[in-house]
Amino acid sequence: MFSSIRDLIGQWFRVDRVRVSPTSGRLLALRPGDRFEFRDEIYHVKTSDVIASDAAVEVTHELEGSSGPARVMLR
Repeated sequence: MFSSIRDLIGQWFRVDRVRVSPTSGRLLALRPGDRFEFRDEIYHVKTSDVIASDAAVEVTHELEGSSGPARVMLR
């Protein structure tokens, strides 16, 4: 039994797993009215749209920053 557990753990470590930063989901959770800082600039979220299709999900945020409007599209 010990060898099967050891083999299972070994296989798990050798497999290429998807690794996601704990902060990566924060852009998906933004809502209109939210503010966030990116590269020393404050952005205000004006609108957020989510479009789901069979191929992908796309999240679009319209932003207002100190240097003007911006758009973030995540797929």
